[in-house]
Amino acid sequence: MAQSNKHQSHFAFEQVLSQNASTPTIPPLPTQFSQVRKDIKLPNTPKASTARDAPREAFTKGPGSYSGTNSKARRNLPLPRKGSPWDTYRKEFSCDLAGDAAVVVHRTDPSKVLLLRSFPGDIAEKVLQWLNQLQHPNIMGAKMCYSAENSLYALCEDLPLTLEHLIVCGARLTEVQLSAILSQILDALSYLAAEGFEHRSVKSSNVLMGLDGVVKIGYLQDIHSQSQTQDQTNTLKALETITMELMGGTAGMNDVKQWPLDSDAVTFLLATASVGGSVGELRKHRLITKYADSKGELIGLARFALISARTFYSYP
Repeated sequence: MAQSNKHQSHFAFEQVLSQNASTPTIPPLPTQFSQVRKDIKLPNTPKASTARDAPREAFTKGPGSYSGTNSKARRNLPLPRKGSPWDTYRKEFSCDLAGDAAVVVHRTDPSKVLLLRSFPGDIAEKVLQWLNQLQHPNIMGAKMCYSAENSLYALCEDLPLTLEHLIVCGARLTEVQLSAILSQILDALSYLAAEGFEHRSVKSSNVLMGLDGVVKIGYLQDIHSQSQTQDQTNTLKALETITMELMGGTAGMNDVKQWPLDSDAVTFLLATASVGGSVGELRKHRLITKYADSKGELIGLARFALISARTFYSYP
């Protein structure tokens, strides 16, 4: 009898969600994600353009040149250094972390791990502009840049996880952990909207996470200018998908003990599907406002994801 009630409750949730959404509900997250552990590998992220292919080739190229910056960008980074970053840094291995990245250490002082990302000439100027102009603690930044082989190399901090790792490892998030993640994403998206921009590829594989619980939106090449009066339907749809994935997909929503229908997590999910909603309104939701800075709640979760999930890599 209890099992029957549980499924009836989930059916009621799906019905409410479909009534509030302007588009059909997202496909259910495969339940096998919560059953597989040690041998699972993250799925390939669909490649919308050649932007993700180019960096893998650029990591093997020698010195060259890069020219061009946007004169309107705020100069928060020094001009890119001419020459190859491989003269200074040594690659330990490559992996996919919101795009191809090389995990590197300094050749003479290998005491700190960094991520080196490469952007080909057709998007290098755009990425350099965003690295200079967009300064926010929840948006991926760079410590310095190099120019070689008509490519831009950005030396970034070590963020070893994405939200996709958390989803695939099958961890059962608490409400405060869900809030800690979503609040940081909302802060970044709100900042972008205020600056007149939109990130058009907000998904779990493009949202980075550090072992300290800091969450940052990556894959800057998919940031585009947007009118501040333009609706945020696509952004809200992306948030709906990420939220439901973090809550465990269909399997997670069936667990009404973890996510009761009247819980703040469920009402937040419904709000992402509401017609005419906005990022600003979501930031005022009780799920976000009732917890203070709670990044520390993510530290143990990050460690578990790092140990239990695997990603695509090449070594050395």
